Amino acid sequence: MDNLTHSLVAASLGRAGLSDKIPGGTFSLIVAANLADLDIVASFWGNLYYLAHHRGITHSIVGTAGLAALLVAVLWLVGRFRGHPASLARIALAVGLTAATHPLLDLTNSYGLRPFLPFTDHWYYGDLVFIIDPYIWLLLGGTLFVTGTRSRLTTALWLAGGALASAVVLFGAVNLGLWLTLAIWVAGLAAAVLVRRNGLRPVSWAGGALAVVVMYWGLLAVVHWETLRRYYPEVQARYPSATREAVSAIPRAANPLEWDLYVELPNEIGYALGSSFSDDRPEFETTPRNTQHPAAVAAMATCPGAVFTHFARFEVFEVEETGDGPIVTIKDVRFARLARNRGFGTVSIRPDSASEIPCPGKPTRREDDLRMSRK
Repeated sequence: MDNLTHSLVAASLGRAGLSDKIPGGTFSLIVAANLADLDIVASFWGNLYYLAHHRGITHSIVGTAGLAALLVAVLWLVGRFRGHPASLARIALAVGLTAATHPLLDLTNSYGLRPFLPFTDHWYYGDLVFIIDPYIWLLLGGTLFVTGTRSRLTTALWLAGGALASAVVLFGAVNLGLWLTLAIWVAGLAAAVLVRRNGLRPVSWAGGALAVVVMYWGLLAVVHWETLRRYYPEVQARYPSATREAVSAIPRAANPLEWDLYVELPNEIGYALGSSFSDDRPEFETTPRNTQHPAAVAAMATCPGAVFTHFARFEVFEVEETGDGPIVTIKDVRFARLARNRGFGTVSIRPDSASEIPCPGKPTRREDDLRMSRK
């Protein structure tokens, strides 16, 4: 999930009572909730470093515990220096609980997570929530707004945060046609302002908002399961060899009732738009994977190819023959829909000069072979 969501969850935990247990209060909880994304520094070395390390060890169980322990030690020392009454156990409880929300939130979307590093590099996908969910922003942010204190500083911060979040929602409406989401967003903001004008609400609402988010996930899990169940016969009719494990329903931006359906087969990737409560038959489009093309095989054997295919979930290969040799473009169709768009989620490799591309090193073959054997 995005860092605003992580921060809102941390602030909600703080408002529910955890902020009183540690030095630094809510600010320390927000730091704990976002520590895992320190791995973004890998992007300074190049895109492949980012793909190899993001949502890696810092998002694992071991990494989360290690980062939390480090922050606990820092806050305990700060508390002793400043005379804060919080005990080491209370600090550990507040920081540990808040830090654990980061991988849990990230697991709910389709980008993936490797929770068992360093023991295994396998990716897991929750496929419930899009990486940015304005409804969670509205629920948690609105609740924090109506239960918070009033001052010029907090008012300015809420205005700035609300304007930034509104700009993102407006961008989605203009570019993705999410006008209903924009209408809900505006109505929600107006309701929060009216509630706050009539007096602050009890801080217990913050805990209630977190409970509603959990129920929202549960509802999405039911809808997700039902969507897969309804569309599997259609998938079998189009792709007779497809197993249930080969079919994925990935959430779309700000629309919990529509899903991107992917069918992962050894030689092709199928895609269709699915709707949870529509009787329309899905119109599948198929993209060849070209994994057996000699140039694709050569590209996969390079460091950039190995790193990218280990990250990619639905990879396809395009081979362009040139006078200087083939250029292989590998695309993950999650991010480059049916290999039509260039940008994030693609890498172009000339196998005979792949060493010129900055690369962190190949993933372990044991995990990579296991993953490819499932395709």
